[in-house]
Amino acid sequence: MNPIYMHINYWERKGQLERAFELAKMNGYDGIELRMSGERMGFDKAEDYRNAVCRLRDKYPGFGITFVMTMNFMTPDAAVRKAEAEKGIEFFLWAEKNVGTKTFNAFTGSLSRGTPPSFEVSGSGMATPEHYAWAAEGLTDVGKAIAGKGIRLALESHNNALHDIPVPIRRLLDMVKTDNIGVNLDHGNIILNEFGGGVPESIELLKDKIFYIHLKNMIVMGKRFYCTTLADGMIDHFEYLSCLKKIGYSGIITIEYPARGDHFSAARRDIEYLRSIMDHPWLGTF
Repeated sequence: MNPIYMHINYWERKGQLERAFELAKMNGYDGIELRMSGERMGFDKAEDYRNAVCRLRDKYPGFGITFVMTMNFMTPDAAVRKAEAEKGIEFFLWAEKNVGTKTFNAFTGSLSRGTPPSFEVSGSGMATPEHYAWAAEGLTDVGKAIAGKGIRLALESHNNALHDIPVPIRRLLDMVKTDNIGVNLDHGNIILNEFGGGVPESIELLKDKIFYIHLKNMIVMGKRFYCTTLADGMIDHFEYLSCLKKIGYSGIITIEYPARGDHFSAARRDIEYLRSIMDHPWLGTF
């Protein structure tokens, strides 16, 4: 069975990093996804955050830890892009050496238009050929620098990013000149873009590059949307997991809950629901 991780947004509270680990462990998660920075958890210094993560690694041996990392390649300034690549390389190598992380969630910077941004005309909807070239160059440089450690980066399908929906993601990945850059497929984001497409089509287009999966659910009403627990929104996760099983996906699945309400109970309900699907004999048979 795929390892199931809990996203830090179930318990992203200042001074409570260890409590987030406890919440994940008590509910049977196999690991946790953290942010590259501990600022939201109350850490002012990167060194203090990294030390805290290493302490929790030692306290919970065998418990997986991954991170989300942004490198801003969406700028014409080559010096800035180079510095962002170097920042990413340093962090990925540190996390692999000290925490054992091999697969990371990654971003290449923000592209947004409007207040609030309109997803269809932001991200890939406003991207130029230069944006693709800058991102491909930066990802290639980073990918080559970390390949020797067996590290892979998975670009999250996320609104207001170049890699927001499947077709632009495929275009970008085909431009990257190293094979350790792939996609973190998050249909909870894709569903918010009217050009995003369905689950089966997304998986078919990207199946050879799916390195990581995010799950969350949404209710979408025109331009308004609400995040729900996994069982309660518009995404059919039985279909989603069936499609992943058919392509033999065996990597990490991380559940998210970027919503208001009772995060404590949501962490329990979501993993119980997901395991009930993953254990079902019908999965992948239709």
